[in-house]
Amino acid sequence: QTVAVKPNDVQTLTFTNTKKGSLVISKVDSVTHEPIAGVRFEIRGSNGNAYAAESFTTDSNGLIRLDHIPSGDYVIVETRAKDGYQLDSSTRTVSVTAGKTKEVTIENVPLGGLLIKKMDSVTKEPLSEVIFKVTRTDGSVVGESNGEYRTDERGFISIPELAPGSYTVQEV
Repeated sequence: QTVAVKPNDVQTLTFTNTKKGSLVISKVDSVTHEPIAGVRFEIRGSNGNAYAAESFTTDSNGLIRLDHIPSGDYVIVETRAKDGYQLDSSTRTVSVTAGKTKEVTIENVPLGGLLIKKMDSVTKEPLSEVIFKVTRTDGSVVGESNGEYRTDERGFISIPELAPGSYTVQEV
């Protein structure tokens, strides 16, 4: 503040501090509700500018804690999921209020897997080199090579990480 001081005059200046708030993001498994470490987020102000130059990663307790941030609206976006989980690319807008802590819990859906076993119906021996086509029920193919997979010497096809949903498996 700028003030002009005159002889025989007292000037009073008032400075006020605005309390800041806190934001706590908790990342958990949607099935077990256990915390998930290593999930990366970007946090942006309502004007679209990043809150900080870097992104934030959940700690071993699945938490990101930002203390002393200005009041206002913030947009939270997950930018990297932990291996074995589906990325949640939806945005969440939260309001941080002065002197208060805003807590947000975000769930990650664990990816499922598919194990196909092909065997002789009489001898129960595994059949190798059998081709199966895997598609989502909407018709889109899964994986590379046009959705086609070949059984190994043990008669297995393993597709370890699939998004939750319905699939069609067809022997080609």
